[in-house]
Amino acid sequence: MNLGLEGKRAIVTGGSRGIGRCCARALAQEGTRVCIVARTQSELNQVLEEINEMDGEGFAVAVDLTSQKSCQQVVHETVETFGGVDILVNNVGAAKNADILELSAKCIDDALRLKSYSYLRMAQLVIPYMKESQWGRIINIAGGAGTSPSRRNIPTGAANVTILNMTRA
Repeated sequence: MNLGLEGKRAIVTGGSRGIGRCCARALAQEGTRVCIVARTQSELNQVLEEINEMDGEGFAVAVDLTSQKSCQQVVHETVETFGGVDILVNNVGAAKNADILELSAKCIDDALRLKSYSYLRMAQLVIPYMKESQWGRIINIAGGAGTSPSRRNIPTGAANVTILNMTRA
């Protein structure tokens, strides 16, 4: 399938497993140059091997995106390597959950810092490059807990509803 993405430059967070890995591979198959981001270098290396086997171009950054500095590092390295950013797939990890009766505020804070804040920071950092090239796409992956919470997934639900609202805004 040709989606017209050849030569585009992408960042895929949470790119070492699951949905992120599939997105990184699919973008590479379309001829998009891909920066994949996750915490574990060995898992990122596996995805890079897969991208290389399909004659794709990519590199990996192993960081924890809960800090502004790490988000800045990813965007900086992508711009240095590819000359800009056209596509951002925000798909960073899963939040830890607990039953409502055992839930701490820290658990919710951690979920928001991991998912919601990293999505926002990454978007804020790439939008100037998208404006400069007059083309860009941001894809925010959010789970069903944002619209269907339960007593065991409040941290995930809080992070996902924030992502849904940020995306709509």
